[in-house]
Amino acid sequence: MQFSGATPSHHEWLKELSILTNSLLETRMAGFRSWWPALSLARQFTLASSALVLAGLGVLGFWVAQKIESGVKAHTAARTALYMESVVAPYLQELGSRPDLSAENKAALDTVIGKDAARLRVVAAKVWTRTGVILYATDKALIGQKFPLTPLLTRAWEGYVEAQFDARHYGDDHGTSMVGKEPLLEIYVPIRHSATNEIIAVAEFYELTSELNRELVRSQINSWLVTAIVSFTIIAGLYTIVANGSKTIETQRTALANRISELSALLQQNEELGQRVQGASRRAAEATELQLRRLGADLHDGPAQLLALALLKFPSAMDGGGQASERQILRGVLEDAMAEIRNISSGLALPEIEKLSLTQALMVVASEHERRTSTTVACEFASRPIDLSHPTKLCLCRFVQEGLSNAYRHAGGQGQAVTLSWSENFIVVEVADRGPGIEKGASERKRPALGLIGLRNRLESFGGHLTVSSAPGAGTRLTAYLPIGA
Repeated sequence: MQFSGATPSHHEWLKELSILTNSLLETRMAGFRSWWPALSLARQFTLASSALVLAGLGVLGFWVAQKIESGVKAHTAARTALYMESVVAPYLQELGSRPDLSAENKAALDTVIGKDAARLRVVAAKVWTRTGVILYATDKALIGQKFPLTPLLTRAWEGYVEAQFDARHYGDDHGTSMVGKEPLLEIYVPIRHSATNEIIAVAEFYELTSELNRELVRSQINSWLVTAIVSFTIIAGLYTIVANGSKTIETQRTALANRISELSALLQQNEELGQRVQGASRRAAEATELQLRRLGADLHDGPAQLLALALLKFPSAMDGGGQASERQILRGVLEDAMAEIRNISSGLALPEIEKLSLTQALMVVASEHERRTSTTVACEFASRPIDLSHPTKLCLCRFVQEGLSNAYRHAGGQGQAVTLSWSENFIVVEVADRGPGIEKGASERKRPALGLIGLRNRLESFGGHLTVSSAPGAGTRLTAYLPIGA
């Protein structure tokens, strides 16, 4: 009952400790994020490079320690293999023809190994068969016992000299141990038959490693010291170079910031001037359109009305004078003049398009042309949900109106077509016909077409351009390109 009652308070204490730790970490990180950018480039380099060098030093020290240990094991294993080949192997040759060692060879092995044990610091030795049976051992109690083959023992039977060192290992799973708990180095050497070179046994030696351990530690300390001295010498030299470079960079950074500020101010002025020029161009285009509307209204309400009145009064005014043929000619001339004035008036004024989309406005222009000329216009309009300014729509409507007028005048209205499409940055409008086209050299014989010049000027004032494609007998195609943001 006491334990269950104490558990909630313990959990609450751990929760509060976790919250406090997270808060402290967040505070530290916030402080670091505000402190690090304030340091100079040289100081940032010194701190970052020191951390990297220390990490690299640890990795390098560990790698060197592993290399030294591997070198020591390889050297000791090679020395033991040479000893086995020259001293021990002759007493094991009979294993090539029989499964066991004779008593004489076992006694000889005891004598040889016992004589060299102190010099080689050997504390135990074994001779293994391929099936894991110990044929000989300095510990006589192990002779004849069978153990599972270890990976190192298996590698030795494959012809490799293997060694295993572990400072925490004081024996093995085969019954070998050392009084005093001193680490051992296990060495496995394959024994080959002198005649057939076949592996007939594997000899295992156990050597004391206290002296090897001291040598390893001494070598590792020396390698770490040399690495540290070289590393910090490099850091000091690089710091000197980076410190000088940092001063130069700071000076250049200040100068560059001043230049950027000046360029930004100039860029802003240029943008303002560009906007003013573009606005003036649009206002001029709107003023021109307004003037054309007024001109159309004046022609319609003035001369056209007067001519119509004269036509109404014509019969009564001319009853008594002149011949009938002359009166007929005069009447025809007046009718033609009135029709021409009305055509000019209707061509100068566009319908109200301010509240229409570009597609709707172009459709109205094409319909008005069909009504006036009794011809057909094929329209293909790609819709796109984008708002265009009134001057832009007006410019494109004027382009289509002039293009269709040219198609009717020069091609008799054959194959009239209007196409609207969109590219990534441009509005593309085409007016085409299937008339006789423009003959080569016609522009040189005749004066320039004022209609095309006006269209080109109008489009260029909005940042666009005009292309004319024509060939004799293949018709004519006028293409207008106008920026979407114009």
